[in-house]
Amino acid sequence: MDAASTSDTFRFGSFRLQARGGRLSRLDGHGNWVDFAIGSRALDLLLLLLRHHGEVLSRDEIMDSVWRGVSVEESNLTVQIAALRRVLDQGDSGPSCIQTISGRGYRFVPKVTAEMADDPVVGRTGVAPVAVTDPRRRLSIIVLPFKSAGDDGDLDSLADSITDDLTSDLSCLPGAFVVASASSGEVNYGIQGSVRGTVNLTRVSVQLIDMVTHAHLWAERFDVAGASSADVRDEIIGRLLRSLAMNLVENVDRQIEAVPPEDWTPNDLVIRGSALTSRPASAKHRHDAMRYFERALALDPDFVDAKLGIGRILVSNLLDGWSQSIEQDEARAEQLLLDVLRDNGESAEAHTIMGMLRRMQGRLADSEIELKIAIALTRNNLPASRQLGITLAQLGQPEAAVPLIERSLRLAPHDSGTPVSQFTLGLCRLLSGQVDEAIHALKYARAGNAGLWYTHLILAAALALRGELRDAGDSLRQAIEIRPDLGSQSSLNEMLKQTSPRFRELYRGTVYAGLLRAGFAQAARDFVPLPDE
Repeated sequence: MDAASTSDTFRFGSFRLQARGGRLSRLDGHGNWVDFAIGSRALDLLLLLLRHHGEVLSRDEIMDSVWRGVSVEESNLTVQIAALRRVLDQGDSGPSCIQTISGRGYRFVPKVTAEMADDPVVGRTGVAPVAVTDPRRRLSIIVLPFKSAGDDGDLDSLADSITDDLTSDLSCLPGAFVVASASSGEVNYGIQGSVRGTVNLTRVSVQLIDMVTHAHLWAERFDVAGASSADVRDEIIGRLLRSLAMNLVENVDRQIEAVPPEDWTPNDLVIRGSALTSRPASAKHRHDAMRYFERALALDPDFVDAKLGIGRILVSNLLDGWSQSIEQDEARAEQLLLDVLRDNGESAEAHTIMGMLRRMQGRLADSEIELKIAIALTRNNLPASRQLGITLAQLGQPEAAVPLIERSLRLAPHDSGTPVSQFTLGLCRLLSGQVDEAIHALKYARAGNAGLWYTHLILAAALALRGELRDAGDSLRQAIEIRPDLGSQSSLNEMLKQTSPRFRELYRGTVYAGLLRAGFAQAARDFVPLPDE
């Protein structure tokens, strides 16, 4: 029996994995071992790859070993591979240490050294948390174990799952550095919380803590309908992840702003851009965010987070009519996303943005596929769920879109994307003939962000259908004021060409009819028969 099959400790690059206790650590610049927190499945997978380093392991072999005796979908393996790559490839612009062998499986590439369990270096850690001085680790996070209030074993399991999944999902944040324990080195932010439940309700409390000053930076308490279950768990984690991501990025952005710009790293620039894109959508926010992402890419031409930031803004501008050079922006976004997906096919964000781009191009079936891949990679992927709802609506399936949009609103009731979700919900309600419900949602969308022209346009149609012609006219004028080409060119017709025949059929009987009642003569000129009708 060789050393790799019996050893307790493995070294590769600057990493070390101690099989006993499941501790993955990395040497920092001061010679201290810093722990990384990853899920138990990811640890089992890594241990298997290390013990067979250099060998190609098939997907079936891995599934049989890591999920022995458990029936799970194969997409679980893809998710765990992506989680490992986020940790092991951090800061390395070269190929991933976990190589995908097309049609065969995966291979762990780096050289691995097996050590005895009593290696004198094992167990060496840093001291209690102090202020982070390394700019690459401004967004250093620890998720402390969530507590369960009561003796319910299911509730204990739910608390453990929240801790584990939050730890894994937060590592996807641009620039995030997630550790396993507060004694493992420099940590700026701590997350702690609790869950308590009744037969029909689960209550969650969470706090974001400054680990240096011990100040409470943010706290929230919310209820989720239902007792401990997979759906309840996913809803809790999805909501926590979105809220924590926004608050963490905004807090770190304020710290970076106090640093001289010449000292900003590519990570700092991406965090600054991400903070702007998490605010209410506007041309100015996106313009300023693009400047940060472009600077980050100039400093590091292989920086994936910078490429994704640029791609996200380009595609969002194309969809919202804010692009000043449509063909060039479309071509650049496509190339950036293909570059990312070529090297990291498990990037949920890249698939999400590609799904948005495919919808803009009228490739709705491809858009649906990309977004479903993104959700399979990260089941708590709120942006992908929201975008899938929009794609399904444009496919003429408003009933299928509504549950996705309603879930996104539950997970992010006060998110920068909430107005878009409310708009999509209103559009789906209108396409389904539910005029009152449509107006209710569209007014919420308008209150959340009055700068989105399409909200005013669809609200005008809904109000006109209910006979409120004066308010419909006011809403129509606001839409044209924001986007003047609506009243002078066949812009609606161009946008409708990207949708499905079924969508256009529903649109004709609802939105189109309402716009005509509102006095929008351009709608009559624009809505001409299209080739596939």
